[in-house]
Amino acid sequence: MLWCKKFECSYSSITDDDWDEVLSLAIKQTVAGIAFNALDKVPKDMQPSKQVLLKWSVLATRVTMQNKKMNDTLCDLFSVLQSKNFQPILQKGQGIAQKYPLPELRECGDIDLYFRSEDERDKAEKYLTQFHDCNISKMPDGSSHYKWKGIDVEHHAQLVDLHYSKAQKYAHQLVEAKGFDGTGLVVGDVTIMCPQVEVNLLLLNTHILKHAIGVGIGLRQLCDIAMAYKEYTSHIGPDNDIKEIYTNAGIRKWSALLHSFLVTYLGMPEEYLPYKEDLSSQSPSELLEIVRRGGNFGHYRNTRNKQNESVWRRKINTALSFVQNVRFALEYAPRESFSIMKKLVIGQMS
Repeated sequence: MLWCKKFECSYSSITDDDWDEVLSLAIKQTVAGIAFNALDKVPKDMQPSKQVLLKWSVLATRVTMQNKKMNDTLCDLFSVLQSKNFQPILQKGQGIAQKYPLPELRECGDIDLYFRSEDERDKAEKYLTQFHDCNISKMPDGSSHYKWKGIDVEHHAQLVDLHYSKAQKYAHQLVEAKGFDGTGLVVGDVTIMCPQVEVNLLLLNTHILKHAIGVGIGLRQLCDIAMAYKEYTSHIGPDNDIKEIYTNAGIRKWSALLHSFLVTYLGMPEEYLPYKEDLSSQSPSELLEIVRRGGNFGHYRNTRNKQNESVWRRKINTALSFVQNVRFALEYAPRESFSIMKKLVIGQMS
């Protein structure tokens, strides 16, 4: 799906019911567009019928249209902010989409921004509220939320999702030392700043950890870091300091599990890993179960009607999701996991 390899399957035939199940799982994990791009690698006698292909093609077209809207919106928002000398940093999203062979087939979510100082963030939010009628609300984790041309935008208090005090301090020092990539992404005639290479890898890694021990994580985020590794390892070389960065951040054991998952279940060639390690030391099956259970940020944990839930019911369910993963969390990143759970659960209950 990601590596342009020939399709390998142990089944002698695949029925349309099988393909419908694959499509359903791809939708659940928000990778339908990426999977559609891989269908030409399937042998002709095993490809889905025209009816299934039509459904998949419609979804892929929708993803492409969403990406165009996202890029247009991103361009517009950054133009407005940059015209007032604000310099937001784009986290994940369209910046990572550019690492894919066909960026337009990576499903997009919301726009995540970071400002290099709390003062700049506050001034930007006051400007957006006063001159663009943005209804900005504060979230339990300290981020801010509003809509820009119908797309969700979040301003984050931290660039990297590290919450253990020592690791958080280290991440701040790393960001200060490494800086940002001023040519990270160009949309139209707008240049959008993104995190520098090593910082971006730490950001993607800890973002997955945060959601894996919480409400859930989907394949799209795991595909993101796999594609980032593929591109970045050619730039940072074998003598990079990613191993040291992960060690100082307190996520080496978790990273070994993540790397094992990428190689075992996503088929990522080991040479794309930023450093060598014994992948057999960690079994990724438990992470796979979290991915299967939660899907895209836990949106598919169960079939309850979330639209009719009360605020308190949503908060309780969020807290319970952390409790469900507590053993996993404390096994692979105990200090970081405890800090995340403490902060987010308290935030949900406030």
